[in-house]
Amino acid sequence: MKRVQITLVSDRAHFLASPQLANVATGQEKVSQVTTHLNKLVASPVKIEIDRVIRISPKDKIIHTAKTDLSYDFAIVAAGSTINWRGLDPSNTRVIGCKTATDFLNVNERMRESLQAADLLLRSTKDSKPKITSLCTFVIVGAGPTGISLASKLRIALTEITRSKYPSLSSFVNVVLLDADDRVLTEFPQLSGPVRDELQKIGVELLLKTKVSGFGNSELVFEDATSLGSENIFWCAGVKRHDFFNQPALEQIGDSTLRHFEHREIYIVGDCVDNLPATMNAHCAVAQGRLAASNIVADLAGRKVGRWSERPWPLVIDMGPNTVALNSKGDVLKGRSARIYAKTARAKLLKEWMGGYSTWKLLVGEVLKKTSNNLFLDE
Repeated sequence: MKRVQITLVSDRAHFLASPQLANVATGQEKVSQVTTHLNKLVASPVKIEIDRVIRISPKDKIIHTAKTDLSYDFAIVAAGSTINWRGLDPSNTRVIGCKTATDFLNVNERMRESLQAADLLLRSTKDSKPKITSLCTFVIVGAGPTGISLASKLRIALTEITRSKYPSLSSFVNVVLLDADDRVLTEFPQLSGPVRDELQKIGVELLLKTKVSGFGNSELVFEDATSLGSENIFWCAGVKRHDFFNQPALEQIGDSTLRHFEHREIYIVGDCVDNLPATMNAHCAVAQGRLAASNIVADLAGRKVGRWSERPWPLVIDMGPNTVALNSKGDVLKGRSARIYAKTARAKLLKEWMGGYSTWKLLVGEVLKKTSNNLFLDE
């Protein structure tokens, strides 16, 4: 039997269930509840390398990492995405970008620190209302699925915290959801109205058609030269393909077979695919991973490879313990039905994510029959 080696290169040792991160921000879940160690997901003969990929040399078929160089016969690049700051500079400000588990832990810490500081000011200092208002104003930039989930859950959590610990701050606390477009969920128009109504019902202030042009130390500056003071600014205004793709060898991305235009042994999947009709969500990424695996097998067998076609993908936005928004129904579910649907959808999504790794078993079995190959998958 010929040898096959599949190596997963990742700069982190765990898999992150990102749709649940808003629960980390509000303290409803611990990071350990939204992460799974890669060892529990990937079985032999997949080898795991915890390392950071620096660049790829396609002509030499070498992946350069921070620790070593790895040769490959095929490479699947699933480098993901990074925060899109849209040309703005968040350094030296109190703005938190919302992408990683650490980011959402920082949101939780900032929320608690701000409430404590506001309560102390209210008790000890006269004429401190402007500062207290700034400390109690929580601004989420970006009215997409992440921003909506974070805004709704923060509003619910802040209501509960102020009621039980800081009742004197209840009149100061405000959650603002801001977006440059004229509606929430621009990419899902059938849900925009019901979600907007639900946000307003629970007390989230919507600030639409408002474009951020810059950051102050504790404020947002808008394109019309007005500003909004806040010690708590959370950026959920989109993502972009990973900076890893800025290297010249990968600039051209790939075609509908998910292969690089020039270097056909390199496959590109997930959030880093930005030149094809594709939705940046888990269902889409898993489907692309399966297509890439199937195409590698077809390549080796001399068969025709498949092509990517976009389709409607399910969207479930968890807006709180009793509320969930569904694009399949174009509506917001409440109460017991929402709880059941959210729990079922979450279990199904996690199963699908983890099932994506089982695609590699197809690769292993088929490649063993055909040739000796090294397959590298960068996460």
